[in-house]
Amino acid sequence: MSALSIDPGRPPWTRRATAVVLVAWMLLSPAANQVFDLGTVWVRPWVMYRSVGIGQCDVRYAQRLPEGRTRWLDRYALLDREPPHLQDDGFRWLPTREVVVEVGRELCDVIGEEADVRVHARCGTEDGWRPVASGEDNVCEASL
Repeated sequence: MSALSIDPGRPPWTRRATAVVLVAWMLLSPAANQVFDLGTVWVRPWVMYRSVGIGQCDVRYAQRLPEGRTRWLDRYALLDREPPHLQDDGFRWLPTREVVVEVGRELCDVIGEEADVRVHARCGTEDGWRPVASGEDNVCEASL
């Protein structure tokens, strides 16, 4: 028998105990903050997707028609842009209120003189979505 032979039998009890402790920690530690609200320094809170959406605005444009109905606008089609999945120039995710209003005014120019374009927008912050425009004002004539 050589001096470097490895015993393929059962692992020693210390390796098993360490494995059990590590698996238990991985499975149970998220419950310390999520379920029991312990706020301990030993376990970080779960923050998956925390920064996703920060600095991006979810925007919908609508045209108010003379008879009072609302028609949702497709900014890609009206401004002759590529579909959203092909965009790479920032037009898909409008980053600020100023850009949201600027695109709204471009839609006003395309629609024409009597355009009544409303903006419904919310922007992502660390505290969640913050409303930016509620659709109450006509972007074409208001100084937003």
